[in-house]
Amino acid sequence: FLEDVREVWHNIHTAYGDRSDFIDLAETLSQNFEALYEKEVLALAQKLLESANSNCLSDEAKKEMEDMLVCASERSLPKAPWDDGVCKVCGVDKDDDNVLLCDTCDSEYHTYCLNPPLVRIPEGNWYCPSCVAGQFMSQGVSCGTNIINQCRKKRCQGEFTHNFLEVLARLANTMELKEYW
Repeated sequence: FLEDVREVWHNIHTAYGDRSDFIDLAETLSQNFEALYEKEVLALAQKLLESANSNCLSDEAKKEMEDMLVCASERSLPKAPWDDGVCKVCGVDKDDDNVLLCDTCDSEYHTYCLNPPLVRIPEGNWYCPSCVAGQFMSQGVSCGTNIINQCRKKRCQGEFTHNFLEVLARLANTMELKEYW
């Protein structure tokens, strides 16, 4: 959740970098969010962790833990914008024909909002940038090595294709010259 919100702030900075009023507002909201997250979420998580780590809980500690959980579950949190079926980048719920749905987290993205944009919706499974980054981080170095090797392989294939097209263009020019003369 925290990473999703931080990604929204990053997207705002990227999209509206030239609008200082938007950037100032986004920065203020981001700081407010971080403070609330630390106060509410991290504090609760820390208390729960401390309670879980203590081998024997007193009746008073058990009651406090139950109260915290009840209080946290009773609070009605508003739905996040990205939970409302809108593009996670632009926040707009239009143009469903160009919307990609992540096969891991069900987040929605317009093909043209991605960086780089996609010309068409790919066949098979598709994973959003957040899930790809999370998977990369969880798999560690071995995944990084695989990705680097894949990039090298694609670069070699790209170089081969580029060289082939250059030779083909020269051949076409030569044939055109011979036909002309």
